[in-house]
Amino acid sequence: RFNVSTSFEAVSNFETSSTCCTEASANCIHAYMHIYYRAVRPKSDSSEETNMKALENYFKALSETNRLRIMNLLLHGELCVCDIQYVLDSPQPNVSRHIAYLKHSGLLSDRRDGLRMFYRIAQSEDPTLRGLVELLRAAFARSKPLQDDVRRLRLAIRSGHCSLSEWRPYAGLERSAEQQHS
Repeated sequence: RFNVSTSFEAVSNFETSSTCCTEASANCIHAYMHIYYRAVRPKSDSSEETNMKALENYFKALSETNRLRIMNLLLHGELCVCDIQYVLDSPQPNVSRHIAYLKHSGLLSDRRDGLRMFYRIAQSEDPTLRGLVELLRAAFARSKPLQDDVRRLRLAIRSGHCSLSEWRPYAGLERSAEQQHS
C-alpha cells in the first residue's frame, strides 16, 4: 500500500545509495511517479492532458447506439426531449439518461422553456469538438438507420408531435467563418 512518508524515504534512500531496498522499491517507483506527475512534469502537459481527457470523454459518450442516434438528431438543431423520445421509440427516463451522459461529456448543452427542456450540440471554440462534430455529420450521412431517424424526426415535427420544434437541416452545426460571410 502506498504511504507518502515511506515513499519519500525510499526516494531519499534511492538518491543516496545506488538502489532502493527491496521492501521500499515499489514505494520508490510510486513516489517517483507521484513526484513527476505533481511537480516535475511541465505545466504545458496539463492542458494536453486535459484535452486528451476531454477527447476520451467524448468517445466514451459516443460509444452507445442510442447516444449516437441522439447526436444525429441534434445535428439538425435544438430539440425537445419529447421529439428525441418519439424518434428513438424509447421511454423518457432512458432518453434522459443518455442525454445526461452526453451533456456531462461536454457534447450537449440545454435550456429550459417552461416545463420543457431543449437540447443542442454544445457550441465551442475547441477545434477538437468542432472537428468531431463534423466527422460525425459525415459519418452519419452514410448510415441508412441514422438517415431513417432523420426522416422520422422530420415527420414528427411536421405532424406537430412537439409543437415547439421546427425542422432546420443541420442547424445544430455552427457555421464556419467562411460560410457566414458568403
